[in-house]
Amino acid sequence: MPDAPRIFVVMRHDLRKGRWQNIVQETYLEQIAAGGGVPIPIPRVQGTVDRLDAYGPVHGLLVVEGNDIDTRRYGGADSPLDLIEPPDLERDALEFALIARVLAEGQPYLGVCRGCHAFNIARGGTLYGDVRHELGAALKHVDPDNYDGYRHEIAVVEGTPLHAWVGATRFMANSFHHQGIKTLGEGLAPMCHTSDGLIEGFYDTGHPFRIGLQFHPERHVADDAQCMNVFEAFVTAAKAFFRQGRTD
Repeated sequence: MPDAPRIFVVMRHDLRKGRWQNIVQETYLEQIAAGGGVPIPIPRVQGTVDRLDAYGPVHGLLVVEGNDIDTRRYGGADSPLDLIEPPDLERDALEFALIARVLAEGQPYLGVCRGCHAFNIARGGTLYGDVRHELGAALKHVDPDNYDGYRHEIAVVEGTPLHAWVGATRFMANSFHHQGIKTLGEGLAPMCHTSDGLIEGFYDTGHPFRIGLQFHPERHVADDAQCMNVFEAFVTAAKAFFRQGRTD
């Protein structure tokens, strides 16, 4: 039995120097470890989805950024397919299997960017295949010429977990996405939105910690460190689940 919560972090598939790599941003692992959790990277390789039980108990699940999700998972027949990245069906299968597990067993969940989209879809929600094309938004959601520096304002709903973490009703969030939430899934409530009405974060009203964030809190260390409180809260929730001993 481990002495700290085991938090699964799904890795992404990336081509580097002609060879496929499994990677995950180190900041995620650092934040989990700093909070007293044990990050368990889950590789996106063929066959992992069939061997998930071999990875042992899980007390929290973190799903992060990556390529677009297969439109067939959310009925995206009207999405502009020429603007959507080719899906990674193996990664889709892996992440949705893990999300189904935490929905069944009750573990805390944190989804960032793609991870936000995946959980929303798993609860019956839908996405904009391309925000600019489908929403017709005047607000820019990604700036290829200023990828890491671009920010836009987000309005935070009072009384939500995000409001408690950032201590404000507005802040400037980073923005790296061309997709976004169209309709929220069952049991999910918005925590924040942009001026064009796009939901930038949600929480599960029936669970202590199931959170989806469109923006990247791990990239706010320098300009808004309070956004990092989400990771502390996530690990704290995983510790609480661990103490219950549901999956050990």
